[in-house]
Amino acid sequence: MIGDKIDLLTVAETKLDSSFPSSQFRIKGFKPPIRLDINKGSGGLLVYIKENLLCRKIEDFGIPNDIQTIPIEINIRKQKWLLLPIYRSPSQDPHYFIDNICAVIDRHTSLSENVLLIGDFNMEISDQEMSILTNTYNLFNLFKGPTCFKTPKGRSIDLMLTNRKQSFIKSQSFETGFSDHHHLIYTILKSNFVKLPQRL
Repeated sequence: MIGDKIDLLTVAETKLDSSFPSSQFRIKGFKPPIRLDINKGSGGLLVYIKENLLCRKIEDFGIPNDIQTIPIEINIRKQKWLLLPIYRSPSQDPHYFIDNICAVIDRHTSLSENVLLIGDFNMEISDQEMSILTNTYNLFNLFKGPTCFKTPKGRSIDLMLTNRKQSFIKSQSFETGFSDHHHLIYTILKSNFVKLPQRL
């Protein structure tokens, strides 16, 4: 499915723990996956980034352990991006979650003016809590269609939020056959970067 078409992939609700070695999830051409494991039968994050993309996991981001995000700084053509892969459990208080996500953005936007939040928020963009987040940081949702189909009509709870909507084109979703209810959402960044030779 990935082939040469994807440079960055985030997976939410992985349900992994330390009994699953990272080597089990290696993909050729990508750095070792960045993980956030949750041992509660729900949640967890997995992030794949191409080997030729300059990036670093931000270790000290000062939020509670129950906030599921992995702040990552990515450098593309001298532009720094703050990437926040996200999963919020439906049982977690929305205000508490949004307050802590705001704290992460406040702490790191001094280093990176470009922000991209992507993942399963278990909230729709029209929810009151989400409006606090989007209005505070001038965030735009790149994908607006339904993504979760536990009901026939579907809900749009898998979101891509950015303060640089002009940097992206063609945001869509499709059924992968791997998820029980969710579609995979994707977007294309207008910028490109020089690809380094693959390691042998």
